[in-house]
Amino acid sequence: MPNSLSSHGLSVSILVFLSVSSILFLNINPVKGIVGAGVGSCPSPPPPGCIPDTWAPYGPMIKSLRFQIYSYPDPEFQDFQAGHLDVVDWETSASSWPSYDSNPDFLQTPAQGQYGDLGMYFNGASSRFTHIPGTPTSGADATPFWGCDWNNGGIPFTNTMQTYTSLCGKDMRAALAHLVDRQAFTDPRVLAHLVCPSPTAKNPSCEPDSTCGFKSKSCITIAQECTWDDPSIVTRVAGVAPGACLDAFRYGHNGSVNGDQAVGSVDFCIAAEYMVAAGVATGLTGPTDDQGRIIPTPSGCILTGVNPNIVSHPLRTMVRSSQPRYDMGLAFDKALNELFGQSVTQQRFRFNPLIVFSDNCFSIACYTVGGNIDDWDMYTYGYGLGGPYPDHLFGLYNGSKASNYCGGLQNGYPFNNQFVCNPPLDTDTSAAHRGLDVPTFTNATLAAFNDWGRAVIDIPVFSSIIRTVALRSVSGLVNEMGAGYPNTWTLLNAHQDPSYTPVNPIYSFGGGDPSTLRWGMASGTNTLDIFNAQTIWEFTVLSAVYDTLFASSPVEPGKSFCWMCTTYRTFVDSRGNEHFIVELKQNLRWHDGVPVDAYDVKFSLLNLRDNSSCGACGDMSNLLSVNILDSRDLEIVWLGSSITYPFDMEQFIIPRHLWELSRDRSYGDVGVVDPMKLAYNYDPIVAGTFIGSGPFVCVSGTLTNPGTIGKGCAPSQQLNPGDSLVLTAFDFTGAAGNTDPFLQYHRSYNSAWGTTTTGSGTTTPFSGEYQEFSWADQNNDDQVTIADVASVSACFGASTPTNACTNALYNYWLRSAFHPNSPNTIGIEVAIVASHLDDTWIYPFSWSGDQTIQPGQTLDSIVPFSP
Repeated sequence: MPNSLSSHGLSVSILVFLSVSSILFLNINPVKGIVGAGVGSCPSPPPPGCIPDTWAPYGPMIKSLRFQIYSYPDPEFQDFQAGHLDVVDWETSASSWPSYDSNPDFLQTPAQGQYGDLGMYFNGASSRFTHIPGTPTSGADATPFWGCDWNNGGIPFTNTMQTYTSLCGKDMRAALAHLVDRQAFTDPRVLAHLVCPSPTAKNPSCEPDSTCGFKSKSCITIAQECTWDDPSIVTRVAGVAPGACLDAFRYGHNGSVNGDQAVGSVDFCIAAEYMVAAGVATGLTGPTDDQGRIIPTPSGCILTGVNPNIVSHPLRTMVRSSQPRYDMGLAFDKALNELFGQSVTQQRFRFNPLIVFSDNCFSIACYTVGGNIDDWDMYTYGYGLGGPYPDHLFGLYNGSKASNYCGGLQNGYPFNNQFVCNPPLDTDTSAAHRGLDVPTFTNATLAAFNDWGRAVIDIPVFSSIIRTVALRSVSGLVNEMGAGYPNTWTLLNAHQDPSYTPVNPIYSFGGGDPSTLRWGMASGTNTLDIFNAQTIWEFTVLSAVYDTLFASSPVEPGKSFCWMCTTYRTFVDSRGNEHFIVELKQNLRWHDGVPVDAYDVKFSLLNLRDNSSCGACGDMSNLLSVNILDSRDLEIVWLGSSITYPFDMEQFIIPRHLWELSRDRSYGDVGVVDPMKLAYNYDPIVAGTFIGSGPFVCVSGTLTNPGTIGKGCAPSQQLNPGDSLVLTAFDFTGAAGNTDPFLQYHRSYNSAWGTTTTGSGTTTPFSGEYQEFSWADQNNDDQVTIADVASVSACFGASTPTNACTNALYNYWLRSAFHPNSPNTIGIEVAIVASHLDDTWIYPFSWSGDQTIQPGQTLDSIVPFSP
């Protein structure tokens, strides 16, 4: 699962993960980028097998992008092997690694950790674990059916409700955790095993993690994890010493290949003792020693005196059909049934990929046994978690994210879909979320990990170790950390490698068409409405059409920089809230030619906060306000301060003129999104509103004759196996009748900029915004300043060098292709440079690294600065 989403601290509600197969998201961010067999950047010249890991903050490099849709990964890989794809969007299986490595026409990334968290979690609102108001408190129909209320007995949907707080609930969940041997599950599958609910590549992390010994890494130690167990319970098993765990909730390594602890093993017996302590059963089978401690023996430690309500109300386990979650879920069911000596689980979800939960009503009135939110108990979850920090803990575990179950704001798609409302965890995840500096964030996150562990919230099991593959004939592949090749940087940078001739001609770039990148997608899309999108495949397409305000380095995810903006500054007000003063680039255009302005940004951020099913799958809940200063400048205000806020602003910007409710001003100077366009059946391709400002455009025609913008790239937003969607590079400068030199992607690349003219009225000399910026930045400080404008202004009207316009300046600034009727006279050049005034490219970082000209930190593996 190599893919990720270009937003930070990503987490998605359970409805997402029940509606598709195993998924993560576009732009998952990792540790250190590696390409091919090389590690990091190669020396020059690169030795055999080492391919430089570089990325460029401009593009696209191809004219056409074709997404090909498949039903699942296997047929996608079959098509790749047949030469029908350039890039696949799924990780390769370990069994295929040798054959892909040995194929001279394939390029496969080295193994790396993936930024995912996969395991099993529970429903804190389930009738098995909590009392539902209006049901009996005793007898066969009493809730909770399993006898132990995990929660505090408060009233659901009020602020009196607390969950995952009772001692018996902790004991029951500790029993469930002890039934899982992560190491036995992960070792044979080439997976990384997780102890905490966060990938080990993040900082801080939890042991075991080979990077925990690094000076800069903070970790929960195994000794701390051992304290999460109750020593008075684990020592009821003979031979168990408190504090001697292998890692969290694991004293032995006795699991099967699917991770279920063996019957009668030490952890199986600990699980039984925890269930007895929880009041679920009265005893367990097997011999005891002279101190009354149970002795682990094969076939021992089966529960006796089990609450009869358990059998009549089995645990409803939602087991994903995709591997390896399917094996994991079945093993969990098997171990739990073995512990009780009878069937106490019921699989309610297995192969149907379209099942979703009916989490539509959040009130006492519709909180009934078996309905609404009480329709599941355990789910084999999967999360894609972007960014360098484990800041996802706030979204997944803070009670304010559990819809209004504990008195928060109602949300039909809650991030915290386990309904965790644990006060200590709330305190520490909030403190981490608002930490302005790394030490504050780290200390609060370590405290939150301990809160989570002491409460035994859920059971993380593994994260993938991934390799991804593409054709060697593709140049510009970017191996994003934790994601591999399929990411937005590859979409932007990929093109044909003219220096490589495939051994087998079927593996030519684009199938022989050097203008088209063929991109496989292992699943289709249900919607391309940005307010309803939730799956990785939907966001993959959206990321090609829409652009983001900020962006992060694909190899250093902790470094965020301006993308649609040119500069920003911050300050913290007297209330402790952080303000970002953001200046947009001057020459931003929507695909339909309308200029992008600060009102579009305000409209986008506030509506994604308030009206998106997953906040565009970023955390926007702490966004307080957006204030327009002028058409290019705005103030973005966040609650408190946080090191994560720049990453939270890596949000898609949406065209207000197409999505806003007519004449509405709910946000003062901008309105809400038209409710008709929030409907799940609203199709922007059919409606002709699939329009962004990103690198690719949905169009019914061609670059020179665009036809209808916003439609025609596919029949509809619902893409099924066998379908394709074709996007065109956003550059209409050469379109018939166009007179706007900026009708192109604001980071477009064209080496022929300033040299080409084709026909009357066309503007192709202006194609290539990167080249134009580089030219306008005459002093090479990675910013177009007043000095650059003054330099070109000194040459205005000059037809030959003058005293003010020296020979060097005249030859530098003159671009005859801009004015073929007066090829020797500098004129429009002045206006063009002025139109880029204040523009930067990767602010606040230094591209060249020359601290005398471009002061600041550098970005690793970025393509070299070209003066």
